[in-house]
Amino acid sequence: MPLPDGLRVSRVGDWVVACNFSKRALHWSPNAIAKCLLGNADLAPQDVVIWKAEPGR
Repeated sequence: MPLPDGLRVSRVGDWVVACNFSKRALHWSPNAIAKCLLGNADLAPQDVVIWKAEPGR
């Protein structure tokens, strides 16, 4: 599945960091079994969210 325009995602170990660089709100999560550590799946413009993915995913 392609990422929405303006969304940048980085993975560090089992952490997934998503940054919304667009001027509009976005809804995104890495997968259904990830745990949100900071923020939520609804990213405001210029927002950041950090997820912890299940190991091995």
